[in-house]
Amino acid sequence: MTDTARALFPLMPVEVFDEWLGGLIALQGWPFTHVDDPIRVDDWSRIFLERPLAEWTSFTWTSEAYDHIDERLSRGSRADIVELMMHGLPQGSGASDIIRDSENRYRKAIATMIEIKGFPGFVTAYEDSSGKLCVVNRHHRLAALSSFRGYKSIKVPFWIARTPT
Repeated sequence: MTDTARALFPLMPVEVFDEWLGGLIALQGWPFTHVDDPIRVDDWSRIFLERPLAEWTSFTWTSEAYDHIDERLSRGSRADIVELMMHGLPQGSGASDIIRDSENRYRKAIATMIEIKGFPGFVTAYEDSSGKLCVVNRHHRLAALSSFRGYKSIKVPFWIARTPT
């Protein structure tokens, strides 16, 4: 199943696929066989930010690092991170079936950042038409980062999906 899904994303870096989609496919299965398949499955629709599968298969990807990430994030991503910090999962996220241990993940992210004195791994995001980043993976780590004093000086690595120009 993972091989079928991987074949649909030839431009997506392997590490992005493995970190973002690989685990979800293992949990939920992969309901798509072609890039033109409609995304009608609730969790997958949310995961792909309501964007067509064909669009995700054509995105180009760049690896970048940012500090002062609040300025780069979309309003929706910032709201999701604040909601996660305050209440666990973002309201209406549909992820509760997948992520049952949200509070534990948040606390583990904080402990890891204290231990390594930085941001672990990378964030996966899509750049919208206004140039803002819509986070698709690693909300818990960003919420944990936001709880640190002086967090704006920590560089956060991103893999960013962009519409080809």
